[in-house]
Amino acid sequence: MTAHELLALGVDVVVCSYDQVDASERAQRGLLAEIELYSNDQTGAVKKPTRPNAVLHSSFWREMNLPIKRLVLDEAQLVNKRHGVRHGALKNLFYHSVILLSRTPAHNKWHNFSGLVDFLQGHPFTDHNLFLRAFASLDYEGKIDRPDLPRMRLIQRFIQAFTIARPSDILKLKECTRYRASFHIRKAHQRVIDGLMAEYFRLLAMRKDEASGHAVSEVDPDVKKALSYAVQAQIMSLSPWLLEESEHRNLDDFVDLDEDDPVSGYASADRATKGGERRDEWLQKVREREELIDESDRVRQFLLVYKQLRRTNPDQKILVFSQYLKFLDILAEALKRAFGVQALRFDGTVSQGQRVKVQQDFKDADSKVPLLMTAGAGAFGLNVTAASIIIQCEVWWNLSVEWQAICRIWRQNQTNAVLAVQLYGTESWVDQEISRVQIMKSDISSELMEPIIRRPGEEPDIRDFCFPLVVAPWSDQRRGSAG
Repeated sequence: MTAHELLALGVDVVVCSYDQVDASERAQRGLLAEIELYSNDQTGAVKKPTRPNAVLHSSFWREMNLPIKRLVLDEAQLVNKRHGVRHGALKNLFYHSVILLSRTPAHNKWHNFSGLVDFLQGHPFTDHNLFLRAFASLDYEGKIDRPDLPRMRLIQRFIQAFTIARPSDILKLKECTRYRASFHIRKAHQRVIDGLMAEYFRLLAMRKDEASGHAVSEVDPDVKKALSYAVQAQIMSLSPWLLEESEHRNLDDFVDLDEDDPVSGYASADRATKGGERRDEWLQKVREREELIDESDRVRQFLLVYKQLRRTNPDQKILVFSQYLKFLDILAEALKRAFGVQALRFDGTVSQGQRVKVQQDFKDADSKVPLLMTAGAGAFGLNVTAASIIIQCEVWWNLSVEWQAICRIWRQNQTNAVLAVQLYGTESWVDQEISRVQIMKSDISSELMEPIIRRPGEEPDIRDFCFPLVVAPWSDQRRGSAG
């Protein structure tokens, strides 16, 4: 549909995905390149440019002075990186005002607010370095660090000016309980994990840290290389066979890395193996592997937890999350062997057209049939309230993403109390490290958002730039007696 046709319809609201916005901009850029090429060569050797179809980024809107009145960005944390492609595509839209919606605005790092601020008008932070210069502190080596107390108060006051944040309990949702199902990893597997994590920490210590007052615009290769060892360690903690498979294939077949900051960010992992025949070969290997269950302590723990949950909650449906597509393939086969259950799937191999059907099939299925879902496919913008129990198969780098996944079932229209169980290897060094990173990131995010979140009608919580001076009672007494 062209811009003229869209205008003729008198459309008031257009709903589209971030991918569509990105694709529209790419199409428009391609058209402009064609036009430029054609204008420079009138010999007939260059094909005349085709009719424009990039509606959202058409120059028509600017020429007619018809801006989008309100650009609403849901799950805005997905586009909070200023150098991201999607962020740039959205910024290039012609709009008058913007509303950003997010449950986790800080998401990966406190300074991700910079990317959200970039959509607003009338602020002085025209690039990320200016934002850091205003709010970041420097450590003893002169490198970018978290805000000190005065700067934390400064950014809180700045954010309060344009943010409405409400506590989650105003939604009056059913109770949500989270706990870990801990299990032991056999010593032979521990040694392999320890070796991989030792290399991860060695490379991380050698990383190219951010220079003083400047932000890295691309993924640091040292960090990415270090993370590859952490990914291998986590794959080993899932199944040693998966690690064996990863040695012969690109890790992209197992996990998608966060484009900006994979270590302090997260690994989302929703990529199918490339090529139908290759994936068919993999699934055939899964079906034929006799030791599939016995060789993995995590698979055995999963089956134990699933069995116990089915026994104690026979009428409630179970949603199973993993970052790793191939691990879900293993779990699907394990469920079939152990309980004769054919699980439903929602992942990168399922087309957009099929996903609606999968959701309906899960809603109609017997309660013993679980839905296996990758984090990347199901962590955002999905409603699966047919389930009330989540099994999360491994720890994820980003606690916010974990909560986003839980919120697929813990939301309005959920009639049952929600139970979320996370599988955790007690001797797994990689599980411990990811948990440490989670705590480090969530602490500063919680501190940043604490005075900003308030109930309707409450006064703003404007805090001092430093701790207030507290005078001890004995000081007053001494001062009085001396007088």
